[in-house]
Formats: sequence, C-alpha cells, structure tokens
Amino acid sequence: MKRRKKNSFAARREEKTK
Repeated sequence: MKRRKKNSFAARREEKTK
C-alpha cells in the first residue's frame, strides 16, 4: 500500500517537472 502511494507522488512530480 505504501508503494502505491509513492508511485502516485512520483507520477505527479514528473508531470510538474515536464
């Protein structure tokens, strides 16, 4: 469950960086 939450955070961070 913790891994899934981290994945969402990383995906959101990548969108902001792009």
